[in-house]
Amino acid sequence: MNKFYKAIKGTKVYAEYGEALIPYEAVAFEMNNAQRRQVEDATAEDLAKAFNESGEFDPEIFEALLEMAEMDEEEIDRDEAEIEIEKRLGVKIS
Repeated sequence: MNKFYKAIKGTKVYAEYGEALIPYEAVAFEMNNAQRRQVEDATAEDLAKAFNESGEFDPEIFEALLEMAEMDEEEIDRDEAEIEIEKRLGVKIS
């Protein structure tokens, strides 16, 4: 599972992470319950923005986009997957 969260603005978690995506593992295993209430699910737009700004292919974010688009990584090659992700989620990735 490749799931990402983002911190809610104005919280202590936001002060620590800012606009960065927070991996599932950090939320599940490193944060206490109070901190978990200070995050929300990252949207397709959040993931696409991080993917595009990374400067290189990020397989974890790409896999999260595939999961969000309800696609199997094995069923399609990367170029076709990017087109299908854009169509299903309404985002632009490059």
